[in-house]
Amino acid sequence: MKNEFFGLVDDDVPPHENSLWEAILRLKSFGKSYSGDGSELFANNDGTEFEKEFEVCLTSVGIEERDSIELIGYTTTDLKKILKQPDNDVLWDNMKYQFTRVFGDVNVFISQPAGGNHEPDFIVYYEGKIYLFECKKSNSKKPTYGDNGCHPRVIYLMKGCCKKKTQQLTHSYWLGSDLLSIENYIEGLEQRELAKIAIREALTKFPMVDVTARLGTNKKPDYVSNVIGHSNRYLYESNVMNYILGE
Repeated sequence: MKNEFFGLVDDDVPPHENSLWEAILRLKSFGKSYSGDGSELFANNDGTEFEKEFEVCLTSVGIEERDSIELIGYTTTDLKKILKQPDNDVLWDNMKYQFTRVFGDVNVFISQPAGGNHEPDFIVYYEGKIYLFECKKSNSKKPTYGDNGCHPRVIYLMKGCCKKKTQQLTHSYWLGSDLLSIENYIEGLEQRELAKIAIREALTKFPMVDVTARLGTNKKPDYVSNVIGHSNRYLYESNVMNYILGE
C-alpha cells in the first residue's frame, strides 16, 4: 500500500489479525521510509506530523475516527481527572463501559481526547478495550514529556535520532508502566502539589514577586528519559506487543 498523504510505502507490512498491532507496525514501517531530506522534517519536535502518520495508520486498518470524548458523555476535564488517578480502576472501568455502550463492536479512535497540549494524543477503543497513545518526536534519544510526566497507562510511540551526527533515525515504543509505576506516578503528582504550596508560602514574604512558572513532574529520572538507549528497549517493545495482543 502506498500512502498518498506522506508518499510512504508499507508493502512490507503483512495484514495482521489484530488491526491495532498492524497499525503500529505500519507506523514503524513508515519511519523506515524517511529519506535524508525527510530527516529535516523528522527533527521537528512538535510531533504534529508523527500524529498525522499514526492517524493514517489507524484508519488504514479500519479503525474509525470519532470527533470528541463528549460522544461518550465525558468532557475533557473529566478525562484529565481520570488520568490523574491511574490507580482508580472503577473510573477506568466506567470509561470502558461508556465506550462499549456507545460504540459496541465498532473500533474507533479519538485524537486529542483531553484537549490540545495534553496527553494522550489518542484514545483507541479496540475489541472492547481502551488504549492510550502518545506520539513523541525528538532529534535525540530522549522523549519530552508533558507537565505530568511519563504516564503508566499510556503507550508511547517515539521517533528519535540514535546517531545525531548522521541523523540516523529509529523508532521505538513502550508502556509508561515499564518505566514508572502507578505508585511512583501518583507520588510525583503529590510532590508537585507540595512544591506549589511551599512556593506560595515562600512568596508571601515577597509580595512584589509574581511567579507563573509551570512545574513538571515524573520525568527527571534517567530510567524515564533514556528510552532508545536503554538496555531493556527491546523487552519494552515486546511488552507493548503482548499488551495489545493480550498475550
